[in-house]
Amino acid sequence: LYNKCLSNKSFQIYNPVTIECKEKSSLNERTIISVGRLDYSKGFDLLIKAFNEVAKNISDVKLLIVGDGEEKDNLNNLIKSMNLEEKVVLTGFSDNIKEYYLKSSLYVCSSRWEGFPLTPVEAMEMGLPIISFDIPSAKELLDNNQYGILVEKGNLEELSKKMLEVIEDRELIHYYSNLSIKRAKEFSIDNIIKQWNDMLYNIIKK
Repeated sequence: LYNKCLSNKSFQIYNPVTIECKEKSSLNERTIISVGRLDYSKGFDLLIKAFNEVAKNISDVKLLIVGDGEEKDNLNNLIKSMNLEEKVVLTGFSDNIKEYYLKSSLYVCSSRWEGFPLTPVEAMEMGLPIISFDIPSAKELLDNNQYGILVEKGNLEELSKKMLEVIEDRELIHYYSNLSIKRAKEFSIDNIIKQWNDMLYNIIKK
């Protein structure tokens, strides 16, 4: 939209991923993770409902939701109403998110709406496959299913199905893990700095 007004003179440069780690998840734990503030926009209530179907099919699967916020009590009540206290953990805020990523095997973004999401990029850096509702920012990040799996927004049945498919298929989980690592490199600090340098050089050159 800016380019339409500025005759293709605008630049788009993403924020860099601030977590860089040579260590990647072993993908051996049947743990699904999602990260963010506990508010309505993040759709964690939808994620818990979809996960309930996964838990019915896999006895040792767990869901970690890392973050804090005003929806905490509502989410805890939802977890209790579905008898998922042993399966779903609200960890609260953490300043050591890397350890949670490394002990997980799948990242799910259930946001109803979202700016460009950085926590999925962090998860990709750790080698986690990504499943997300098909919102514009996630579609951009995953490049229309090229680097992860997009699910129709609000379709809990399809979200459950895709979580089951990935968490139970070792070949599939490693396939999407490799795609995540590849995509995350595009958001590395070195790559983003290069884009800034190139942009500034081109401006000065003109």
